[in-house]
Amino acid sequence: MARIRSIKPEFFTSETIASLPLSARLTFVGLWTYVDDNGVGLDNEMLINASVWPLEEDSLETLARTREDLATLSRKDLVKRYRDSRKGYLFVTSWDEHQKVDHPRRPRYPRPEDVVSEPASPCDDANPRDDVAIDSRDSREDLAPEQGSGIRDQGSGKETSGRQAGRPVPGSDDDPDFAAFWDAYPRKVAKGTARRAWRAALAKRFDPKAIIAAAERYRDDPRRRSSDISYTAHPATWLNGERWLEHQEQAAAPRRNTFPWDN
Repeated sequence: MARIRSIKPEFFTSETIASLPLSARLTFVGLWTYVDDNGVGLDNEMLINASVWPLEEDSLETLARTREDLATLSRKDLVKRYRDSRKGYLFVTSWDEHQKVDHPRRPRYPRPEDVVSEPASPCDDANPRDDVAIDSRDSREDLAPEQGSGIRDQGSGKETSGRQAGRPVPGSDDDPDFAAFWDAYPRKVAKGTARRAWRAALAKRFDPKAIIAAAERYRDDPRRRSSDISYTAHPATWLNGERWLEHQEQAAAPRRNTFPWDN
């Protein structure tokens, strides 16, 4: 069942949104009514097409266009496509920043951080695709502590602090770099998800000191401080999107708007 969602005026002045074809912009808005109150829906192009474009006369042409729209939105990191052992899912990546759901219903599907992704197409088995990349860094980090993930209590699914070969586990309570990042970052929500995003960034060999310094600049940016806190990205979103690269010391050119998709 479609759901009532809100749309902000800044949507229409976002440079990221403006770079999309008109069809992709409408499909993106339509996805907000398709996903559940957790921002997740089944990644099934036929279901999405039927939900967003139900009255189009040429169903095959519309389905092909929807397929391309979804691929475009995925490339722009506006949606994340992933799957578990049974189904493919689609998550609106900035959901928490844009949709404030009163009395949300119980989530129907898992978010990306709650899934061990399979190295296969993100769509249902009856609707395969070959052109969508699966990002399973988080799952690999969770399954391979010797590569830098936190240790998990057996049966609890909760991370604990620990050390590996005399070094702090990245993202654990013993990790001084993560502690410094968390202290510097201006919005402190979803710490567990931020831990996983931090480990994923270090797994790609990004310099933790540079990330911390960029977080401090983001915190002190007068453009961010003058806006509502809801326009400050969640720490995991900021890390997963490699947004610290935009807040490095040399990247001081002002942006023309403060819409979160363009942060």
